[in-house]
Amino acid sequence: MTAENKPKLTGIKLLIAKKEKLEAQIQDRENRQAETDRKLDTHKKILVGATFLDLIKTKQMPKSELTKVLDIYLTRKSDRKIFGLPALLENQEPQAKRIEIKVLPAVDTELVVETETESDEIYASLNTDA
Repeated sequence: MTAENKPKLTGIKLLIAKKEKLEAQIQDRENRQAETDRKLDTHKKILVGATFLDLIKTKQMPKSELTKVLDIYLTRKSDRKIFGLPALLENQEPQAKRIEIKVLPAVDTELVVETETESDEIYASLNTDA
């Protein structure tokens, strides 16, 4: 059907077509906002992780403190395995989530975790020493 032969929408049909178009635009914007929010959340998690890794590498926080936090908060078997933590038993509840973290006084340092390899080395060392 050419544009000349296409029936014109009038009255309620026109309004319904406009409504559907607007709903599609709203859905598209909501999807883009959700994607932006997910990316921001992921970036925050990366920064928090880098901060903890730097605290450990600069000896401002003992590795055992991070292990203690991870042991309390990680509940999925696959997540716990990454850090060498034992799997929770079936129906076992995680420990209470109120903890104290010991962070030593700050020293003038730059962020020392510069590569993924360094991060991986720190993760690996969490499994071997406290």
